[in-house]
Amino acid sequence: MLLVSWNVAGLKPVLQRIHMDYGNAANYSAAATSSTGRPNRSTSDTTTVENISSLQKTINKKSNSGNNTSATPIDPFAKYLALHGDITILCLQEHKIPHGQLSSRSEPHRCSSVPGYESFWSCNNSTVPGKSGSTKSRGFNGVVTYAKVGTVQRSSCTPFNDPSLDNQGRCIVTDHRKWVLFNVYVPCGFSREKMRFLRALRKAMQMERDGKNDKGEKRSVVLVGDLNLKHCVEDVYWKNLLVDVDRILGEVASAKAKDTGCEEHNNFCDGVGSGIPHWKVELEKNWNHISTALQTIEAVPRKTTNPSTGESFDKFRARVNANAANGKTDAASSRYVYLGSYEDSEEEALGCYNFDERTYFEDTGENTPANTVVNTAENSACTTELVKFNNEQQHHAILCRKKNLISIETLTELVSKIVNVFWDEKTQREIAKSEGQLNTDAPDYLWIKKVLEEDGMVDVFRHFYPRADSR
Repeated sequence: MLLVSWNVAGLKPVLQRIHMDYGNAANYSAAATSSTGRPNRSTSDTTTVENISSLQKTINKKSNSGNNTSATPIDPFAKYLALHGDITILCLQEHKIPHGQLSSRSEPHRCSSVPGYESFWSCNNSTVPGKSGSTKSRGFNGVVTYAKVGTVQRSSCTPFNDPSLDNQGRCIVTDHRKWVLFNVYVPCGFSREKMRFLRALRKAMQMERDGKNDKGEKRSVVLVGDLNLKHCVEDVYWKNLLVDVDRILGEVASAKAKDTGCEEHNNFCDGVGSGIPHWKVELEKNWNHISTALQTIEAVPRKTTNPSTGESFDKFRARVNANAANGKTDAASSRYVYLGSYEDSEEEALGCYNFDERTYFEDTGENTPANTVVNTAENSACTTELVKFNNEQQHHAILCRKKNLISIETLTELVSKIVNVFWDEKTQREIAKSEGQLNTDAPDYLWIKKVLEEDGMVDVFRHFYPRADSR
């Protein structure tokens, strides 16, 4: 059995490309042969060729009647699956196809009816507020599982029994007799909604293990999809690893205090004899300057026009005064630098450079005052909001990110643009190797840790590829 999981980020354009490349015999021959004229690795296996032949015979047998002996063209998507190892189960995320298009004239390339397969869909039926009431949030999310005919015993697109979660099109469950498959698209970033989804997912998986399902039978659980999670440093691209700036500042300050002459002679700037890497000394020396500049941060709009519709809208980018630490705040002496890239909102542009401590609320079993002001993390932005609780609800503020926990890429940008200190790639990689870490306070990190350590699940990719980097 071959099980494949793939975030297609839009099934329609993927199917268009598949139909272009595998839609006729000539294209099939081209796909089966490399530019050198030699068979491609995927088609050199005799079994794969037999799969194509068997599929063609099955389609012809079903479609021909009477004296009609003409061959029916093989479905390009079915051909694609056969050529790529004769896939038994294909799990796709972000298909972005509204439920209303399935089994209709507007369905892209008859994607719900692939010869030899059954398809099981979860589409985004959630609603979002609009200018004139609620509007459908169409064209986002969506998961679908294709399984060879006869391999699925039951399925569910409402595994959480919670319409606010089930209607988002993020989970489809299929029962394969001895085991159950969860195909999921977990919300990205971090938010309370993401944690609601993950807690509901873990509960649903545990119910299958305990036999609390329609069949009343215990099942092993397989979880696939786009999890938007990471549980070890090797999972992360090295520039996205985090640096605990406050710990480094403390390390350098402690080394300075032990050097009895450094305060008097100010000879610690290169860390000579201290064993402290030069980049850490530079960071400690300039951090106050960087922090002062960040206090001047603002989101600057730029008018953008959609070339297709002609509609104009604003994009936003963060800007700081790099000379603020020198007391130069007037227009003539200010040196403005832009940070990051243009974002859709002011909150997104500024949120990437908010390094305050972040907390969020979760039910605990203890009463909480009706009104509480906290720093909360919503996606990439960190905002202060007034949270109102019903006295019957029980909440607890939980740390989700320490102060000044900054990615290597962002930290490199700050020191170069604000204080003109440039770290080459070698230095950045040294930082990643010695200081790079994950946010181990993040609730989603703790969630996957519990799933692996307490629920006994196995990260199959990491198990078979222990040295794989930046997946």
